[in-house]
Amino acid sequence: MTKQLKAEVERLWKHVQELKDKLMAERHAEGERVMGYEIKKNIPIADRTKETPKYPFSKMEIGDCFDVPLKEIKPYKLRQIVYAYAYRMKIKLLTRTLPDENVVRIWRIL
Repeated sequence: MTKQLKAEVERLWKHVQELKDKLMAERHAEGERVMGYEIKKNIPIADRTKETPKYPFSKMEIGDCFDVPLKEIKPYKLRQIVYAYAYRMKIKLLTRTLPDENVVRIWRIL
């Protein structure tokens, strides 16, 4: 390869890199998709939303219970939710599946 040809290839390569950088900067500035995600600028952080709890664990006193229909959630999933909540709150909850009534009953026992 001649020196003249090498110089031309290097010049063209630099030009391609400049065009690529310019294109990426434009895409980034316009909020276009980069790597499959849209990058957004100057959007304020949203406040945390306080979801209303699905189950009334925090309102229960010792001896209280409530029923969850079996069609709403699988018993093993509900037990996971119940015991995780009980562990975090340092309380005791008990679950029993009552197939005759088609419910899972949850008691607070401590």
